[in-house]
Amino acid sequence: ISGAVLNPSTYLMPETATLHDVIDKAGGYTKNAYPYGAVYLNDEAKETGLIANEILYNKFLDNVLKTIEGSVSNNLDLEVLLTLADNIRDAEPTGRISIDLTGDREDNSYIVKSGDSLLIPEKTNNIYIYGEVNQSGVYSHKNFAKLQDYIEIAGGFKEFADKGAIYILLPNGDTKSSFISKKIFRFDSANSYCV
Repeated sequence: ISGAVLNPSTYLMPETATLHDVIDKAGGYTKNAYPYGAVYLNDEAKETGLIANEILYNKFLDNVLKTIEGSVSNNLDLEVLLTLADNIRDAEPTGRISIDLTGDREDNSYIVKSGDSLLIPEKTNNIYIYGEVNQSGVYSHKNFAKLQDYIEIAGGFKEFADKGAIYILLPNGDTKSSFISKKIFRFDSANSYCV
């Protein structure tokens, strides 16, 4: 366990230990801890990611072949498609498991395995905007801002941006599709987090 805990270290834990047991063993959270953004890495999840990449690669190739067979014109750039297929196949899974350590301990009893790692980040006031905007980068969070506000701060959309394909990557690893008028931060007494 590393990051915003009182005693970050490597711990030997019993077979039934949960992530919360590891956090307790490390002395609990620091004052500036942001458990909603916890990064939990697991070797089994990494192996599953490798299998998923192989399946996705094979399905992608099958679809490319079907498209080529059914195509009346030869306007397809096969080299680009094969490069994309290689990128899918060669993508290195992280083994990250999306977790929420902010709720009830009983509902979040993830059993740890040998080799797992847990990073508890510190609170930040930054958001990251990238993709088809004119100024990708790191921006300061603004209370009550909507997605459109952040798009404008990032210089607006590029000419060919797909405004219907906007995704918010949440601190805990989840991804949500969004639309322009949506508020992307909600506040409660315990935490601030992307929605």
